[in-house]
Amino acid sequence: MKKELISVIIPTFNRVQFLKIAINSVLNQTYSFFELIIIDDCSTDKTKDFVLSLKDTRIKYYRNESNFYVSESRNLGIKKSSGSIITFLDDDDEMFLNKLTEIINAFNLNKDINFVYHRAKIIMLNENTSYYTSPLNSVSHKKLTIKNCIGGTPTVSIKRELLSCFFDKNLKALEDYELWLNLSKKDYFNPYYLNKCLVKCNYKTNKASVSKNIDNLLDALAFIQKKHFNSFSKLSSKQLKQNKEWVNSLIAHKYLLNYNKMSSFYYLKSFYYSLKIKYLLISFLSLCSSRLIFKLKK
Repeated sequence: MKKELISVIIPTFNRVQFLKIAINSVLNQTYSFFELIIIDDCSTDKTKDFVLSLKDTRIKYYRNESNFYVSESRNLGIKKSSGSIITFLDDDDEMFLNKLTEIINAFNLNKDINFVYHRAKIIMLNENTSYYTSPLNSVSHKKLTIKNCIGGTPTVSIKRELLSCFFDKNLKALEDYELWLNLSKKDYFNPYYLNKCLVKCNYKTNKASVSKNIDNLLDALAFIQKKHFNSFSKLSSKQLKQNKEWVNSLIAHKYLLNYNKMSSFYYLKSFYYSLKIKYLLISFLSLCSSRLIFKLKK
């Protein structure tokens, strides 16, 4: 196994209790040749004290001068990193202990591989249930234009030479999806699907989380459509319907995370574009019980 330095980047803001678990999941990795970069986005809790109390020399702590939000925080982490491989973790998520070993092994399969993505276990904390993501086993720019068929940042590792662009600081949602769109345009984009679950992503159904903010999501969708207009304009009518199916199901899911019955309306729109009966069923159930839907996902 070729020994390469992996840079693990964790942006954080006022989640010190979760952050402790996230950091421990990195420090206990079976592959130990990594640096852990913590970008503190001006937390007002005990985040700084906790991180500085850790004596592991692999940890590098940086605190933003003002509140930058997650895109700029991740970009700063990339700029401060030294590894040939960049991977990400959110401050409320956890790596399985063999993740970095599996990532190195995947990159070593073929020297041309520069983007590795894998499955995640989604844990709904309030509902006491979980389910697994199912990315496509092959991706292209065209497929990504239709929908995010990869997943979020905790499921992705990238070779440094591929990262000639960064997360768009204008986005407060879908910044990961927008970066995947950019990277997949490159001729030398060579992704590899690692069909293993290597991270646990924790979700709380409440209205306080930025990742569940409906306005941010709607703004991001409009921004991405405009920025990547040339790509979206090349979709066939069938592919455009598939994109609208995904967009409306994405909006519906965000409303569902807030226990908002508007989710039913957007699931109906997904049915309109796809004629998939499952959307009719979910639309009805979302009027009755959001919790039930999350349990059924399991």
